[in-house]
Amino acid sequence: MAGIIALLNSVYGNWGIGWNPDYDAIHEASSATWEASSSINCLQGKGGASYIMRRGLADFDLSEVSPSLTIACAKLVMPAAAWASNYYDRYAVLVDATGVTAGNIGYGQMLGKATSLGSVLIPAGSDTGDQSYYKELIFNATGLAFLESKAGGLARLGLRVDEDIAYNPPANNEVYRFLFNPYDGTPGVGVPYIHINYIPTAAGYIWVEGTKLAYTDVPLDKRTKEGTKSGATNQTAGHLWVEGNNLRYIDSSGDERYIAGSQEGATGKTAGIIWVEGTKIRYIDSSGNERCFEGTAS
Repeated sequence: MAGIIALLNSVYGNWGIGWNPDYDAIHEASSATWEASSSINCLQGKGGASYIMRRGLADFDLSEVSPSLTIACAKLVMPAAAWASNYYDRYAVLVDATGVTAGNIGYGQMLGKATSLGSVLIPAGSDTGDQSYYKELIFNATGLAFLESKAGGLARLGLRVDEDIAYNPPANNEVYRFLFNPYDGTPGVGVPYIHINYIPTAAGYIWVEGTKLAYTDVPLDKRTKEGTKSGATNQTAGHLWVEGNNLRYIDSSGDERYIAGSQEGATGKTAGIIWVEGTKIRYIDSSGNERCFEGTAS
């Protein structure tokens, strides 16, 4: 299996930014009616008698995912996620948010987005003590098909709670709360991403994954090797080049790294050529010498 990391492109809704108090169909428990947007501030509730729901909206960059790939499995990873559900087990549900407007009106548009792409259980009582529950959400078969359909572009995803999707109000005067914050908006800290594993169809793919250089070897196994951080920062991720005796690349955080290969093989060749042979990456250094290294199978 080989893998790709799809990075967060932009956030809207409740992914660190939050909608303003322009909401549709939020239940206010004391009256047991579905209130108009002017009645409820979904982010803070209304006294202690609100049916409080958050809906998240975010775009993920799938430009590194080839439309020809078959995705075997994928998960949404939220390193800094915080969840809260007071009295009941609830599910956070990932939905296809294609067409939802990136603005306040988008909150109401999310009502029509109900097909699950994957979900994660948030247990009752998780609003007390540690709220850092369940930082990974696995895509189901529908979710994998959705990701394949968005390969090469942007995927707009929404997060909703299952009771919100079911449009199921609580009993009169029942206080209910479900909140989530998959990302608090701090640049570079706990930023969500999608980890996609696909079935490689050919050897020789080379890409950057986090701080590591990844590649598909000839037996079609994924291998990775982490380079030493050295040089420029805040660069465009994914660049790969030969410099001196080393193979250099820009990692997913924009930091320059290098891997020093062992000299082995031909000499007097054209510098800069990079290829996969067997289980190793080989390259021609700046002096025309062949070098290689082997990553760890993963």
